[in-house]
Amino acid sequence: MAFTGSTLGMTPGTAPVRGGASRVRLLASLDKSPEELKLEARELALQAEKLRLEVEREELTRQLDKYSDILTAAEDDQIEQVLQANEKFVKAMQSKRMASMKRIWSYKKAMVVHAGKPAISGVENVLHSFKGIFQGRSLSSVKAEDAKVVALAANVAVVTCTLEISGFAGMSKSKMIVTNVFEFNGNESGWLLIEHHCSPILFPSVPKPRPDF
Repeated sequence: MAFTGSTLGMTPGTAPVRGGASRVRLLASLDKSPEELKLEARELALQAEKLRLEVEREELTRQLDKYSDILTAAEDDQIEQVLQANEKFVKAMQSKRMASMKRIWSYKKAMVVHAGKPAISGVENVLHSFKGIFQGRSLSSVKAEDAKVVALAANVAVVTCTLEISGFAGMSKSKMIVTNVFEFNGNESGWLLIEHHCSPILFPSVPKPRPDF
């Protein structure tokens, strides 16, 4: 009599029929203890959790790349806005217009250190000091170079640049290193100057490090 293979899914001399492997595993599992079955179930659950975490990690990586691009673009935009604010300061110096100078300063906090002078605090005192410079003969033209943002936070930015200042109808020239500190004003929706520091360049060459350092 030939075996039908209804239990094992096989007949003598033939290949396994559909579902035979599953029935073999089912029969094999019947020989395992409850503890072994629990371990297998736990292993399968862990494998499923591992796959879920891998999928989640891939999705998080994709989102991180997306937001990183957005943040980089936002930071570039902020840098451009800060440089534009610094350019307004330079243009106010070039035009020697007090109305232009007033518009770029914060009225909550302001400080300035002109070359060779003590610190001046308070927006009224700061603007008065620029009025004296504009009315004097020490400033006839201004040229700015190498403006760059050296520090940027959520609402504070620091810009450095070099100013070439001509006075006495161009008869005297000097170069200054300028550090301008800006604060973002939400009400004005823009960057306002809160500190200006100007220092003369007396020694143009930059000292080179010693070989033993």
